[in-house]
Amino acid sequence: MRRTLLMIVILMLIGCDNANGGGDDSTTPIVTEQISPVKIYLDDMSFSDAFRIEHRAKGEGHTFWWHGEEYTTNLLTTYESDGPWSELNWVRNSDDKDDHCRSNIWDDCGICDGKGQITWFIDRDGDGLGDPATYTKDCKYPSVDEE
Repeated sequence: MRRTLLMIVILMLIGCDNANGGGDDSTTPIVTEQISPVKIYLDDMSFSDAFRIEHRAKGEGHTFWWHGEEYTTNLLTTYESDGPWSELNWVRNSDDKDDHCRSNIWDDCGICDGKGQITWFIDRDGDGLGDPATYTKDCKYPSVDEE
C-alpha cells in the first residue's frame, strides 16, 4: 500500500514538473511495475489476524465481516489492576474458556503454558550439586527447614 502511494506521488511530481516546462527531455522515463491487488479472505484466518489486518487497513471506527458476523475495528484501552495498559478487543464470540490465557492451559503453579513445578535438590555441603535422594517439587525456591 505504501509503495503504491509512493509511486503515485512520484508520478504526480514528475508529471507536474513536465507540465510546467521543467524536466529534461533526455531523461529516461520511470517504468513502474504493475502491482495487482491482493485478495485476502478473512474467514481463512484467525479472528486476531483478521482484526489486526482490518485495524491496520481501516483504523478505528470501522466495521468488517468475519465468518458471517460484523465486528468493529475499535480498541478499548484500559488500565489493568497490576499496572500495565492493555488494549481490549470487543468481539461477539464468548467461546474462550479463560480470556487471560491464550491456550487456556494453566500449570500447577498458576502460569499460563508454564512447565509446572520445578524439582529442587538439597545441597548440604554447598558445592552446588544436590543430593539426588533428597528433593522436593515446588513452583518457587523452597524454604529449607533445618535438619
